[in-house]
Amino acid sequence: MYVGNNPVNYIDPTGMFTCSPMPECREWILYALVQLDVSGDIFSDFVYNFFMDLDEKSGGDRFNISFTGKNWNMSAINYKITLQQKFINDNLPVPISHVGIFAHEIIHQTQTPIERISVWGEAQAYIFQVLVQEELGKDLTKNFGEPLIELAFDLGSPGFTTRDEEKLKKVRKLILDEIGFSILYLLEPLLPLEDPTSFSHCWDL
Repeated sequence: MYVGNNPVNYIDPTGMFTCSPMPECREWILYALVQLDVSGDIFSDFVYNFFMDLDEKSGGDRFNISFTGKNWNMSAINYKITLQQKFINDNLPVPISHVGIFAHEIIHQTQTPIERISVWGEAQAYIFQVLVQEELGKDLTKNFGEPLIELAFDLGSPGFTTRDEEKLKKVRKLILDEIGFSILYLLEPLLPLEDPTSFSHCWDL
């Protein structure tokens, strides 16, 4: 069990974020943060530190995490994250697959509103989701297809640049195959393949 079954004594976020339903949600979040922090690896560390920074900069109760989603998770609005309600019914510590989804939604918070509902924004969040789970010791083949796993490792390597057009074409296809039809198709003209540079802030870990 992590930190003697008492993550509150191990992790000390500012506590500015609000969540519901209480008290289960805060305990869930703290356990997820513990796992990201204990990992100490590059992608987990980025997500953990960004969460802490977001919490501190929220300036009060603007940062809200709610477990009210039925079969979906969402992070389309600044300082607002929605996760599936069933997540808080699981036994603690938080399953690695759910920590990965939590990381996915936190990564969306690094993006602009348009990026969050674009192919590229979803690609970036998926890649972090895959790599965080790998860092935490998850068997990725239980959650993702081999092409997405291989591409995540490729795109997560130090030599990757968002101007690598061939790799980005693969990202687009894999993500659209993964999530099926959605508003992402409609937004494609707003984020042309030739200049997908708006995500460089999050690739430079």
